[in-house]
Amino acid sequence: MYGAAKAGLDSLTTSLAMEWAPKVRVNAINVGLCRTELTGEHYGDDESVAAIERTIPLGRMARPDEVGSPALFLGSDLASYVSGATVACHGGGEPPIFTHVMKSAG
Repeated sequence: MYGAAKAGLDSLTTSLAMEWAPKVRVNAINVGLCRTELTGEHYGDDESVAAIERTIPLGRMARPDEVGSPALFLGSDLASYVSGATVACHGGGEPPIFTHVMKSAG
C-alpha cells in the first residue's frame, strides 16, 4: 500500500502542476527517515536506530533542517521554473525490506 500511495502522490504532483500552471507551481518532497525527538519511540533504542541507519546509503537519518532546506528552495525564486517535480530527500533511499530478508535467509 505504501508504494501505491507514494506513486499516487507523485502522479498528483505532476497532474496538479499541469492543471494549475502558470499561476501555481506544485512540487513534492520525498522524505525518508528523519531523526526527531520521537525516533526512539518509533524505532527503539540507540542500537536499533543505528542498525536502521546502516541501511541508508548516507549512513544516517535526516535532520529536520535537512528536510526544510529543499522546502525553502522550492518556495524561493531559485526554483521559479521548477514545477511538477519530486525532490528526493532520503539519503540515497531505503533498501526494500526483501533485501534484508534475503540476507537473513542466506
